[in-house]
Amino acid sequence: MPPRERAALLHGVGLRFSAVSWACFGVLLITGPWLLFIRGRRPLLGQPAALAGTAFGHMLLAKLGMILVMALLSLLHDFRWGPQLVAALRREGDHDPADPAGLAALRKRAALTARANLALGVLVVALGVMLAM
Repeated sequence: MPPRERAALLHGVGLRFSAVSWACFGVLLITGPWLLFIRGRRPLLGQPAALAGTAFGHMLLAKLGMILVMALLSLLHDFRWGPQLVAALRREGDHDPADPAGLAALRKRAALTARANLALGVLVVALGVMLAM
C-alpha cells in the first residue's frame, strides 16, 4: 500500500478505535462507583483511606492505578505518537526525505503502547472479576 494511503487508513482506524476506547473509559468511570455502591461498599466511596486496610481495597487501588496508566498511555498514543506517525507516513508519501530510523521508532512506540494497554486491560478485567467474587 502506498505511504499516503497507509497514512489515511491508519488515521481513520485510529480515530474509530480511539472513540471506542475513550467511551470505554467513560463506562468505567460511571460503572465503577455504581458497582461499589450497589454491592455494599458504599463507605469506600466516602473514605478512601479505608481502602488501604483491606485486601479488597488493595486490589481496587491496583485496578484504579492500572486504569490511570492506561489513560495516560492512551493520551500519549492518541494525541502525540499516533499523529506523529501519521504525519511521518504522509511526508514519506510526498517523497520528502523521510527519517527511516525515526519512522521505525514511532511505529515501535505506537505498537508497544498498544500492547501495554492491551495487557493492562486484561489485568483490569481480571481484577474486576476478582473484586466481584
